[in-house]
Amino acid sequence: MKKDSIVVHGHCGTWHVIDEILYSGKRYYLLEHEEYGEEAAALIVNAKGGIEEEEVYNGFDDLYERREW
Repeated sequence: MKKDSIVVHGHCGTWHVIDEILYSGKRYYLLEHEEYGEEAAALIVNAKGGIEEEEVYNGFDDLYERREW
């Protein structure tokens, strides 16, 4: 996945990767809106660009809290 100017289906504007993790053999990316930055909720997407979590305010902690790992 490229790291900047990412278009996310269903979300306005472009996004960029601010962090990534590898968990259980799968890679996840934390995206921040290029124009609004920290003032907007982040997104977590998988390596194929599919949205895993929306309305992310606490980074990957939101992913861990919302799922049974």
